[in-house]
Amino acid sequence: MKVANKLNIPVVVIGGGGIRKDTVVVCHNETYHHQLVNESNEVWEQFDVTASEREKTLDYALKKRNSGNGADYLSYHPNPIEDVDVLYEYCKIDRSRKIVSLYTNVIWDAQILYQGNAFRDIFDWLVLTIEEFGKNVNVWVVIRIHPAESKGGLPTNQPMLPEINNYFKTLPPNVRIIPPESDISSYTLARESIANIIYGTKMGLEIALMKKPLIVCGETFSRNKGYGIDINDKETYIRLLKDIHNYNFEADAEKRFERAMKYAHFFYFRKMMDMPFNSSSKERKLSFDALEELSENNNETLDVICRGIMQLSDFYIGVKESV
Repeated sequence: MKVANKLNIPVVVIGGGGIRKDTVVVCHNETYHHQLVNESNEVWEQFDVTASEREKTLDYALKKRNSGNGADYLSYHPNPIEDVDVLYEYCKIDRSRKIVSLYTNVIWDAQILYQGNAFRDIFDWLVLTIEEFGKNVNVWVVIRIHPAESKGGLPTNQPMLPEINNYFKTLPPNVRIIPPESDISSYTLARESIANIIYGTKMGLEIALMKKPLIVCGETFSRNKGYGIDINDKETYIRLLKDIHNYNFEADAEKRFERAMKYAHFFYFRKMMDMPFNSSSKERKLSFDALEELSENNNETLDVICRGIMQLSDFYIGVKESV
């Protein structure tokens, strides 16, 4: 792909990125990981979201994705624990302080797929955050290690917890860790938190849809979308952590939610294009009964893909045809 890009030869990347079951994401000249970061906001800002689309988006993002009911290819919490009291009991914290939560990436994912921004890498971000929050006795800090470390299809060979222990022989007394194998719902943690801080995880979008404050520290696709607070330098970030318990997160909260809603519907239902995959197969195989089903105007996703290849138009549902 890099060679073709250097030679100005168009490349179409097909097959990756569909989180929602029986969907596909297709991109020009780059993988979906990078396109989600690089894509212009104008691509999704053009679409209004109807009342039924809003309901559909929230139902999928905040109910089906959390419940592990088979709506996605991978489910990290097939039996999520959503009891708030279990969260507090497990973390050995009380309600006398406010909670700020941190969500990590699988390390190889954060290191390879996304570049650093204000921080050199995920370790630079995490170590500084723990150190600074250790000085703020007004908050509990709960680090949710990504469940894909133990439950994903590609478990990591570099778990986050040993890395944290290498940096900190003893964690600050107000810092807690939820390990990857825990079934405690990350959604429950997000709802109990006054602020949620991410590096590169996709969960940032769902946090914003919960109308919970989102702080974006890495080069994830949630950056520069207008529904999170983007961190661009360490000095600003440190000042925020010192006084986060007094920060006015209500300013522009509704505007941020509307931005998240508009992008979420585009991301989940336009960027991820439905395809007739045979769900009973272990591999993703297309299921067509007759050759006529492949003809134009019989399958919207196939039409978008074919036009995108022939006309170099964008790959998403609702793209305008080239004249």
